[in-house]
Amino acid sequence: ALLHTGPFSLGQADVLSTLIASAGFRDITLQSAMQMVRFSSPEEFVQRYAASPSLAGPVAQVDDHARAALLDEVRTALQPYSSAEGLAFPIEAHLVRARK
Repeated sequence: ALLHTGPFSLGQADVLSTLIASAGFRDITLQSAMQMVRFSSPEEFVQRYAASPSLAGPVAQVDDHARAALLDEVRTALQPYSSAEGLAFPIEAHLVRARK
């Protein structure tokens, strides 16, 4: 659910373009860029994202058991991207130019 709300909700380029057009913008140009994101561990990744303004509130409202479950779930999901050097996974960003 998190990947479809909050800071991650605009991950689909076509959805982003539609939202921008419906807000009255025109001459929309969208460019996608892929980069590798690196963290020392899955724990560091969770700590940094959980401290972000959009997630800090919801994460603070759950108990220690729920936070541990979150970390376990993230650790499992990101296992293919973990190595002795840490955690590295690709992330896509969309750069938009438009006129009002």
